[in-house]
Amino acid sequence: MRPSMRASRNPLKVLITWVKRQPPKVKAFLAVVTGMAAIVFLRFIVHDHDNLFVAAEASHAI
Repeated sequence: MRPSMRASRNPLKVLITWVKRQPPKVKAFLAVVTGMAAIVFLRFIVHDHDNLFVAAEASHAI
């Protein structure tokens, strides 16, 4: 099959496939790092913690 005829791969699908092939310890490490990055991201983005509380309660109400 010529390269031009091959279907282009979605980068997100490539990433998900790569993560699925990793051993459980690597998946756990990636989960911890992703969680820590999310917490740091929220720390820098959210300036009023009351709004974060309201958003969390709203997401749980849905």
